[in-house]
Formats: sequence, C-alpha cells, structure tokens
Amino acid sequence: LPAIEGLARVDVVCLDKTGTLTEGGMDVSELRVLPGARADEPYVRQVLGALGESDPRPNASLQAIIDAYPDGTGWRCTESLPFSSARKYSGATFSEGNGETSSWLLGAPDVLLGSDDPDLAETDRLNEQGLRVLLLARVGRDLDDPEVAQGAKPAALVVLEQRLRPDAADTLRYFAEQHVRAKVISGHNA
Repeated sequence: LPAIEGLARVDVVCLDKTGTLTEGGMDVSELRVLPGARADEPYVRQVLGALGESDPRPNASLQAIIDAYPDGTGWRCTESLPFSSARKYSGATFSEGNGETSSWLLGAPDVLLGSDDPDLAETDRLNEQGLRVLLLARVGRDLDDPEVAQGAKPAALVVLEQRLRPDAADTLRYFAEQHVRAKVISGHNA
C-alpha cells in the first residue's frame, strides 16, 4: 500500500528503451553508398554480407545487417575484429575470391570519420530522427594496428531502425495525460 500511495506523487518516470519502448531487434531501413566510395551498391551489399558471416556472435545491429544482406559467400575471412563498445566498431579482412584482399570497419560514424567530414552532418540528421547509423569504411591498415581507423575511406551509411513496441505510443500518451514526464535512459546516441 505505501508503494501505491507513493506512485500517486510520481512526476517523472525513467525508462529503459530496449524492451520498454522498443522490441529487441532492428531492421535496415536504408543503405546509402557514399559519393567517392569507389564501390557500387551490389559490392557494398557483398561486403556487409561477408562482415555478417565473419562474426559468430553478432550484436543486434549486425544481426539486422545479416538479415538484410545474407549473401557473403565467395569471400573468406582471414582476420576479424569483434565489436567493442569501447572503440565503437568491428571489422574484418577478406580474401575476395578474385585474389584481392580488403579490410573493412563497421561502426560509429563519429569515431570513423573526421569531425569535418560532410557525411557526419547527414549522420547527425538521421540520428535526430531516432535512427541508428553505422558507417562502412575500407581501411588500409592491419586490424590489429591501434590506428586502424586512421585514414578510413567511407563507403556507405547503413541506416537502422528499431522496432517500436505496438503499445509504446499509448504508454507515453498515458504518462503525458497524467502529467508525468518520461525520461529515456539509453547508451545510444542522444
């Protein structure tokens, strides 16, 4: 009874996003091959498929990419760099089947791009819409090099959308009607 009486005086509710407002999954909503990427969309799709196959334990973002681009066949992963929340990217080196080798990183655009890169402004616009954006970039360094991301060549933006729970709008509307502010606590982009 004291807990119920205490709830009557609540004016702010702090919510975790995942599982409360969103379901536990994401979908790729868009793939934007960047100008000057020296790659076309089918090639970028192949890279994303190969990256998906290179990780035995994909996180939710990579699982969405695997679901959207399942064909990474023909490329052999020779080295992989698992995702780390500390560095905010993952990567892999591939033997592409035609004798060429390439290394790729997939991660947070603000980490992989320079602060003056025009693609970062577009990433910010997408983030403001509540979308998660990952950057696919080709690198010329070994994956174990601490400066592997330095000089990365942006290839594409992968735009991810989280799946909202069907009752999320009703829940937030109820709080608003009761004059209770909802605060989302999340580790994602603000």
